[in-house]
Amino acid sequence: VWVANDNAPGQVVVAGTPAGVEAAAAAAKELGARRPMPLKVAGAFHTPLMQPAQAALDAALDAAASAGAFSEPQLQPWANCDAGRHDRPAEWRELLSSQLCSPVRWREQILAMTGDGVDTFVEVGPGNVLSGTVKRIAPDARRAAAATPDEVEGLRAQLRG
Repeated sequence: VWVANDNAPGQVVVAGTPAGVEAAAAAAKELGARRPMPLKVAGAFHTPLMQPAQAALDAALDAAASAGAFSEPQLQPWANCDAGRHDRPAEWRELLSSQLCSPVRWREQILAMTGDGVDTFVEVGPGNVLSGTVKRIAPDARRAAAATPDEVEGLRAQLRG
C-alpha cells in the first residue's frame, strides 16, 4: 500500500492491493486509528499500481498539448501532486501526468495556498467533502460550495459583491 491522499489532519487515504489495504486498515486500528474504512473506488489511484495506464494518459496529454490546450491562466492554478502553484502552461502536461501515480498532497496544498494569501475556497460540484477538509486545515478561511449552475452563478455574484 501507499499513501494516496493526505487530505487533512486525521484523514489519510491509503491505496494498494485489496489484501494490502485490508492489512493496513488492521494495523492502523491497532495503532489507534478511530475509524479506518474502505472506500469504494475503481482503482488504486495515485499509486504506482496505476503505472500501466501511464502511456495512454501521456499520449492524451501530448495530443492536448499539441492542440494548444494549455494556455496562460486567468487564475492561479495549484497542483496537488506537489502542493505548488504553477503559472507556466509548459509545466502542466507533466503535472497532469504525475497525478496518476503520485499522492494527492491536499493538506500541504491548502497550507501553501493560505500561506500565499488565499483566504477563500469554493467547492464546485456535488457535496462538500473538500470544504470540510479545508475547515480542518485552515479554520479561518472562508468556504463555500455550489452544486448547480444556478448556485455557481449566485455564489459568483456573492463573492464579487
